[in-house]
Amino acid sequence: MVRYNLKKIVLTLFIMFITIFGGAQTVMILFTGRDASNKYCKLDKVIITNLSNGWQETIYWPDTVLTMQNQAKMSSSSTNIFTFGNTMEYVGYATINGKIVESKRITQAQGASQKIKLQFNETENVKDIGRRDGQPCHGMPTVTDVDGNIYHTVQIGSWCWMKENLRTTRYANGNKIPQGSEPSTTKAYWYYPDNNPANKETYGLLYNWKAIMGDYLTSHAIPSGVQGICPDGWHIMSIQEFNDFKRHIDKKHECAGKHAKAFASTYGWKEHDGAVTYGYPEKGCTPGYDQVTNNSTGFGALPAGYFFKSYSYGRSGECYDFGECAGYWTVSEQFRDTIHTCWLYYYRTGIIILHYEKSYGLSVRCVHD
Repeated sequence: MVRYNLKKIVLTLFIMFITIFGGAQTVMILFTGRDASNKYCKLDKVIITNLSNGWQETIYWPDTVLTMQNQAKMSSSSTNIFTFGNTMEYVGYATINGKIVESKRITQAQGASQKIKLQFNETENVKDIGRRDGQPCHGMPTVTDVDGNIYHTVQIGSWCWMKENLRTTRYANGNKIPQGSEPSTTKAYWYYPDNNPANKETYGLLYNWKAIMGDYLTSHAIPSGVQGICPDGWHIMSIQEFNDFKRHIDKKHECAGKHAKAFASTYGWKEHDGAVTYGYPEKGCTPGYDQVTNNSTGFGALPAGYFFKSYSYGRSGECYDFGECAGYWTVSEQFRDTIHTCWLYYYRTGIIILHYEKSYGLSVRCVHD
C-alpha cells in the first residue's frame, strides 16, 4: 500500500511539474472501458470531437491516452488546436461478445488531466452502431478540398467516409497534379472518367498510384497514416484497414452474404438481370440489378471505370468499363509493382480485392483520421 501511494504521489508530482514548468500547459486524458457488469473491456478506439473548434481525431488501441496542450496543435502533423475550457465529446468503441458496440457519449468542458471511464451497456444503452449508417458524420456533414470542391460525408459503422469520389487536382499543400494522357508509375497524373470532362463533377477523377500517394510510402498499418492526395485530417485506407472495416460492416447490409449492392450507387450501372454472368450466379444481389435498391450504406460507389495502359491499335492509354465497375486504390503494395485494390462490378455481389499495376488510373475515397 505504501509503495502504491508513493508511486501515485510521484506520478502526480511529475504531471504537475510538466503542466506548470514544461512551457506548455498539458492535459492528459486516460480512457478505459467498462461493460454492463463494470468489468474492464478493451477499447478498440476512441473518437474525440472538439465541439468548440470543430475538429475530430481518433486514437486506437493500445494508445488510449490523449495528450493535449493548451492553445497548441495536437501533434506536429495536426492542425487541430485545443484551449482549456473547450467543449469536448468522447465516445469509445469496443468488441463485446463478438459485436462492436458504442459507449455512452461524454460531453464536457475540458480542463485538467483526468481518467475517463467509457461505459458500455450492450443490452440497454447501446444499439447496433449501424443505426447511423448512411447519415452525415457527427459534427462534420461536409469537407472541402484545396480546390474548393465540397464533399458530403457518410457514417458507416464507426468510420466516417467521403460520400463522393475525390476530384481534386492538387495536394493539400497546393502542389498541382497534371492531367495525364499516358500511363506512368513515376509521374503523378489524373484522368477524366471515360475521357469526358463532364464526368468529373459526378464521378470524380481517376488517379494513378503515384498521384494518390505523393511523397508517402506504402502502408499496411491500421490506420494507414497516409494522407496522400486527401485533405488534411483524412487518409486513404491500407488493405488491412479496409479488411478490418469490411469485417465490421453491419449484417443488415448483406445480400447473399456480400456487400457490393449495399455500397453501389442507385444509378449509373450497366443493367444486370440477376442471372449468371461470366460464370457467376449472383441471384439478384448485384449493383446492376434493380439499382434503386442499392446503397443501403450511403457510400454510393459510382462506376467510373479505369484508365489502363494499352498499346493495341496504336493507343497508349484509354479509359475502360465506364458504367460497369468501380475500382478504388488502397495504399498497400502487394509486390513492388502491384497494389491491393477494391472493386465493385455490375454483375458481382462482392467487393473484390484485385492486384493492379501502379500505372492504372482508379478512383479514390478518403476516410477521416
